[in-house]
Amino acid sequence: MVINNIAYTCLTKFCEQGLGDKEILKWIHNDLSESTYTYNYFDRESNKIANVLKILDIELEDVVSIFLPRSLMLINSFFGTVKRQAISCILFSTLGEDALLDRLGNSQTKIIITKNSLVRKILNIKQELPNLKAILVIDIDDHTNKFVLSLKKILNDVPSIHDYPQQLDAETPAFLQYTSGSTGKPKGALHVHSAIKDINQSFTEIIQLRPDDKYWCTADPAWITGLSYGIIAPLSTMAASIQFGGTYNAIHWLRILKEQQITVWYTAPTAMR
Repeated sequence: MVINNIAYTCLTKFCEQGLGDKEILKWIHNDLSESTYTYNYFDRESNKIANVLKILDIELEDVVSIFLPRSLMLINSFFGTVKRQAISCILFSTLGEDALLDRLGNSQTKIIITKNSLVRKILNIKQELPNLKAILVIDIDDHTNKFVLSLKKILNDVPSIHDYPQQLDAETPAFLQYTSGSTGKPKGALHVHSAIKDINQSFTEIIQLRPDDKYWCTADPAWITGLSYGIIAPLSTMAASIQFGGTYNAIHWLRILKEQQITVWYTAPTAMR
């Protein structure tokens, strides 16, 4: 069975249909300022990430771990990884060294995309990660050495066009999500590209968005619910949504709900309490 690459269904398809300039995501920054982003933006920027991974010889089913707080770069890194037919593994940016080692070692991660403040955690466990080829750091201007590389610098030299297989076998692995580890060692659940069919069906039937709704999913993309219903489903179904780059703050959240006129809010019981 053949199916479209998740990145094609979420991004490239709409650009090909002439909808590339449609503003599909509003990003609320930590200071509550806002920016809007289009399909063209995500398709172009994820192409660049895919080209970086190509330079680094990332191939089919290699694992790329994204160790970042929620951000535009996290989204672009996810789609750039699946365009390479590699496996994306989004990790909570709050993980400690032991938890990080569990996930990076088990997944046999080849590349980590992260920020400078988190690099030390990785370097402290580097000797126990024989499969790790490089760390790509999003917020340094130059390479630290041959292992710790400036993603910003490499991105300056790659094109924004990436020719990738838009159709592939339905069982091609796409992303790896780890359980929290609350009932034992964290377990990695591997999801394939055809998972998007079930994601979209459940999103459509349960969330039941109308054309004029404004949708906000507060879950971190390191949770399966945050990736599925915060990124994949809204983009692939043209659902107008927002993302907040900050951490939990009741006053900020209430202000966002009011000012953005959110009509469908997908959040956690803990936040509600």
